[in-house]
Amino acid sequence: MGEMPALRYDLHRDIEDTHWWFLARRMIIMDILSLYLPPDKGHTVVEVGCGTGGNLSRLKEHYRAIGTEVSARAADLARAHTGCPVFLGDGLDGLKEMTEEIDGVLLLDLLEHLHNPLAFLKKIHGSLPQEAILIVTVPAGQWSFSEHDLAFGHLRRYSQDLLQRELQQAGFAVDYLSHFNTVLYPPAMLIRLIRKIFLPLRKGTQYKTDFWIPPPPFNKVFTSIMASERFLMRKCSLPWGMSLIAVVRK
Repeated sequence: MGEMPALRYDLHRDIEDTHWWFLARRMIIMDILSLYLPPDKGHTVVEVGCGTGGNLSRLKEHYRAIGTEVSARAADLARAHTGCPVFLGDGLDGLKEMTEEIDGVLLLDLLEHLHNPLAFLKKIHGSLPQEAILIVTVPAGQWSFSEHDLAFGHLRRYSQDLLQRELQQAGFAVDYLSHFNTVLYPPAMLIRLIRKIFLPLRKGTQYKTDFWIPPPPFNKVFTSIMASERFLMRKCSLPWGMSLIAVVRK
């Protein structure tokens, strides 16, 4: 696995409740989840690779929320922040007999960290209860791979075809597959292209991330723009964007 440096977990904890990208992505994921698994505290949703717990905070408002995480540092931050149970491990094995209670699993921006994502998806497939759903998000567009990806331990970005192929090879049936972060895609694409021309990808250095919180009015506008995509995503798939989301079943 391409592990995220320890300091990045602290960065995540500091900004994941305020930065527009985290806020909007969370709103999109929660909206898609609610379409396939109606909010109910009797429904158990597990986020595999829950990081520092930003998504668990929102999940627990509507579901019985549980996390798993390979980093003890991140798991401690998540428990302290959310009060949700967070198990150490890289899949569902740590839940043991609780596995049969699972109604939904989230793999959010996790596969891009793995050296063998297909083997990991097969492992999740083998543990997932028959009627449960799985929601996966990944960064899209290998062309835009940058220092930001390296800073967070990403090994790749995904095309729609690659994500669908890996999910199907792991044994899943794809119910829904769409890009998101679509409206802001053109300016983001332009910025990435300019950086590639004038700031070639560096190796073996202290990588910089793209995460910084803009002034509150801009942060609010960016949140609203990206989050508004969820209304269209209820009806159709979006053809391009900086991220991909899939809903699959066994």
